[in-house]
Amino acid sequence: IYSGNTSNNIIAGDIAGSGRYALVTETQGYPSSLSVYLTDNTVQYKYDFSEYYVTDISLNSDGTRAAVSGITAKDGGIVSAVYIFDFSNPEPIAILTYNEVLMEKVEYMDNGTVVAIGDTTTSMINGTTGEKVDYNYQSRQMTDYAIDKNRVALALTPYDNQSASKLVILDSSASEKCVIDAVSLYGDTAAILTDSTITGYSASSGNSFSTAEAGSDARGIALADEATVYVLGVSQVRQARFS
Repeated sequence: IYSGNTSNNIIAGDIAGSGRYALVTETQGYPSSLSVYLTDNTVQYKYDFSEYYVTDISLNSDGTRAAVSGITAKDGGIVSAVYIFDFSNPEPIAILTYNEVLMEKVEYMDNGTVVAIGDTTTSMINGTTGEKVDYNYQSRQMTDYAIDKNRVALALTPYDNQSASKLVILDSSASEKCVIDAVSLYGDTAAILTDSTITGYSASSGNSFSTAEAGSDARGIALADEATVYVLGVSQVRQARFS
């Protein structure tokens, strides 16, 4: 549809469903510069970042708003910021800061919420008001993530290797919708430990077929066969069976 060159190196970019697009580039005199273009490639909006080096940008579906993440150093530590832009205003409508967090990704969800994913914290931000709710990983590090519609999946691994890894599903209010503590695979059976319940799935079809009680102290599971599960508790190993 269009190709061209910028006069400065491109740091990040995004395109909206409406065809509007945005580029963040290096610029003389500032750490980063944001330019937003209409479908005819004319500049609609421009903003220079004086404090933060931009790491990512996301446009909403119609290209009228943007979320931008950036980082800087302060007192020997890392500080991240998330800017929320409404292109009808010359200045950001919100600038949210995060001490000792490296924000890696920002993205608009389908409902207009902005999710900002960092190395120690995920933040859900109201794309209109700038209000936020943070989800802290506590003693775990984020090793991977995925965003789908209005949900975020976080793979969290312990730093000390003494506690279990987790797969956490968050909704747009940063509430845990599902926490997967452990998985095991044997034959055509995949078992997933969620809270104190083990759910059995067919590995070939993906359909669930049964559940079993694991106990409130369950920390890990291992399938002995396609119907029997060993459960690692705090002080014992016991068996559970799918009915």
